[in-house]
Amino acid sequence: MGSLEKPGCKFFSNFLSDDHIELGFYGTSTKNDVVSFIASHACNVQLYSVNKFSVKMLDTNIAVLTYWAEQNTACQNKVPSPVWVSSIYINRNGKWENVFYQQTHAKN
Repeated sequence: MGSLEKPGCKFFSNFLSDDHIELGFYGTSTKNDVVSFIASHACNVQLYSVNKFSVKMLDTNIAVLTYWAEQNTACQNKVPSPVWVSSIYINRNGKWENVFYQQTHAKN
């Protein structure tokens, strides 16, 4: 099975824009970095929940989505939780693509 055929990889390959940037706790990642990391199965996700959604349209083709996420996930270490998430989406040729994703560790 090729790396892009593993569960979740095809979704992220289609969902993330080719110029996607992700800002995480350890720096920036590209689309290829994210898809490769998912394919590695390095993390164990036991719980992931989201709420407190808000969308701000910057124009008809650019949207900023923010939300609250809580998770019980471990990669090499336990992933910080809860977090505030922000994502930027651009509508390119009728397809909404995620061009930016960022998490900030939230205080309870």
